[in-house]
Order: sequence, then structure tokens, then C-alpha cells
Amino acid sequence: MAKHLLPPLPGTQYNMLVSHVPFNKTAIDRVIRNATFITILRHPVANYESIFGFMKIANYLNIEQNTSQDPFHMFLSNTAIYSKRINDSYHKTLLKNRQIFDVGLDLKNHNNETLVDNVIQKASEEFDLVLIADYFDESLVLLKKLLCWDFEDILYLQQNKRNNKLRFDIDNWKRQRILEINKADYKLYQHFNKPFWRKVEAYGDNFHKDLATFRDMLQKMRSECVDEDRFIIDYEERRNATTLKNNAAAYCNDLNNNGFNIPASKQNSTSFHAIK
Repeated sequence: MAKHLLPPLPGTQYNMLVSHVPFNKTAIDRVIRNATFITILRHPVANYESIFGFMKIANYLNIEQNTSQDPFHMFLSNTAIYSKRINDSYHKTLLKNRQIFDVGLDLKNHNNETLVDNVIQKASEEFDLVLIADYFDESLVLLKKLLCWDFEDILYLQQNKRNNKLRFDIDNWKRQRILEINKADYKLYQHFNKPFWRKVEAYGDNFHKDLATFRDMLQKMRSECVDEDRFIIDYEERRNATTLKNNAAAYCNDLNNNGFNIPASKQNSTSFHAIK
């Protein structure tokens, strides 16, 4: 990373790194020193179903359509067979314990309980905040406090919403099968779910008031910006892209293009795993 990144502008420094990258604190320290480290986890069941659908794993593995079983069920029933069809390292990381891989566990070690525990413990020491995607608004309120931001800084429009054709129902059997395949991810999620709610409790009595204020702002923004009756299917028919109202305010375009509405004073940056 340090070798390939362009140097910051004269008299400035990188102060955010937001990237899909397996976590390595030592490497990131070379780019952003004395950073605050943040990541996000999602319940393994929801995450795995999302990966299978959005990444079109059924097409990649040539799983034939079956009227009695959906492709996801067929995959979960025959993972040993379908795994033999995976011939690239990227898809191998997607289909088993992807989240703990991103936190720093090598793929070949996901069945080693000692190394799994070591990576989880190390992550506990190195990350200042682990957000939970299943509680996204609550996570952003915690993030706002940690970084001394304002509500306006965490406003967001939902993007990359998966096309409904790429969604699969989850029954009890699928849920248990997913958890069997992703034991290390589930252990990671359970470990960080508890301290997440301790941080909510430590926030104090104002947490629920601030959460309600934030959600009111989100609702107002959505009603002013988003055309609920229209969306665009893009990215190889994978996602339903947000469509703005014809008369939407200028700030709506900023949010739609940039995601987090981070003000200019906080934008001389590239990223989000690490924030200074």
C-alpha cells in the first residue's frame, strides 16, 4: 500500500483510509500513523446469503436451476462438490469465513481454534470501534461520538441495494448450514456483538434520544431526496440504484455521489478502515 499510493499533496497528509482490504495494522500504520481503527461486521447468515446473491455465485459455479430447490439450497447441500469448482483464491475467500479473513485470519487457518481466538483477541485490542451492520443507525451514532462529528456528517442514502432476483429465503436449515460453514465468522460476530451494546450503554441516557433525532433527519432527507417509485438496475443487474427526485436539493446529489456526507474540512482523504 505505502509503495503504490500517490503521496499526499504538499503540506497535507492522508487522514482516512476506507478500503476493502484484509486488515494489517502494521501496514496501515505506514500510511496513516496514530490512527483510529474502525471496521464493520454483519451477522454471518445475512452476510453469506448476500455474498451468494450479489456475487452471482450460482452462475460462477454453474449451479443448474431447479424448480424444487433454489440454487442457494443446492449449494448449501453440496458444498464439498461445488467447492471443487472454485479455481481462484478470491472466490475461495468469499465462500467460507470471509469476515474473519478481512480481520486478518489466513484462509488456511479457519479451522484452527487457537489461531481463530488469537485473531479475535488481537482485533479486540487493535480496533477502536467495531460497527454492526445489522444495527447500522446505532453504529453510526457511536461513530459520530467517537470521531466528534455532527449528525450531518453521518447522513446517508442507501446504495448498492441488491436486486430482489438475487435474494434467497432463509429457513432454519439454511441458517444452521451457513453457521456450520462459517463457524469462525460466527465466533467473531458473537465476540464483538456484546461490547457493541456495552458501548451503547456507556453512551449514556442520550443514546436513544440521539438515535431518534438521527432517524428523523434520515426520514426527512429521504422524503426530500429519493424518488421511491423509481430505481435503476445496474452493475450487471446486481443492484437497484437509488434515483433522486427531479427537484431534489443540491445536498441530495452530494449524498448520492459520496455516501457519507463528510464535510470538506474532513475530506483530504482516501478512506475508512483507519481514521486519523
